[in-house]
Amino acid sequence: MYESEILAREVATGGSVTYTEHTVECSSANAPWRDLIRLERSRKALDGKELTSLWTSVAIVHGHGVLDLRVDAGSLQTLILKPGSVFIYPQGASIFVRIAEPVDGTCLQIAPTILLAVADELGRSSRVSNYRGVPDEQIERMSALLEMELKSGCNGGRLFGEYQAYAFATYLIQRHAEPKSHAAMRNGRLDNGKLSAVLEYIEANATQDVSLNDLARTAHLSPYHFSRLFKQSTGLTPHQYVLQWRIDEAKRLLRHSRLDLAEIASRLGFQDQSHFTARFRILTGATPKRWRESV
Repeated sequence: MYESEILAREVATGGSVTYTEHTVECSSANAPWRDLIRLERSRKALDGKELTSLWTSVAIVHGHGVLDLRVDAGSLQTLILKPGSVFIYPQGASIFVRIAEPVDGTCLQIAPTILLAVADELGRSSRVSNYRGVPDEQIERMSALLEMELKSGCNGGRLFGEYQAYAFATYLIQRHAEPKSHAAMRNGRLDNGKLSAVLEYIEANATQDVSLNDLARTAHLSPYHFSRLFKQSTGLTPHQYVLQWRIDEAKRLLRHSRLDLAEIASRLGFQDQSHFTARFRILTGATPKRWRESV
């Protein structure tokens, strides 16, 4: 079993994306800069599913294949994939994807805080436009640099990742950002600044009792208005997002620590071990014990 490095959620379940095939060649899972920029090179196949991208995502195709794709309210298109094809998906975009046969590709994701900082510096919007199918040699070169760094064991440390993240964000903003006036509340979503602040608040407080009022105050919105915009932006309700964060963190602890289940449940804010086990099984299809044994 492999937990994808890419931050996306299935709209129907609110859980992590389950691929019909997922063979990973290179991943930033252990990189010291994965909170800034993420990379995963793999061969993937996927039944038709509606996904939400939690970070701005860039996909680079390395092989041949066929992709059925719909972004937000657009029409469903069947695209012939060729090496060098590049696709860009904005943060919070709703994406229907079907890839019947596995295709080799790289997915890069850039943290919203990085995009926002660069956009503020450049005086532009932090939301990039949807972009599909056309080769982009600069993106390919940046991706190749990150991949070589990962394969070397990240000898450049966090500083290398910081430099690449800001360089990558600068290129995306300059080439693909929307006009400033189109950024706020586009299509009934939270703008990137508000969404980034809320997601950071959740990550800092998700082991505690996070209330809807607290999250709404972080976004400077009423609870009702915030809840609606948050779901439009992420595909999940605030409660579902917090629960999914706890389950993802539980997977990390189950994989990389020897903590017992009761301690993990306590650390992540579940009522007790039974409550933790029940929630984990609903979202993953396995108990925490069985999941740990399988990885």
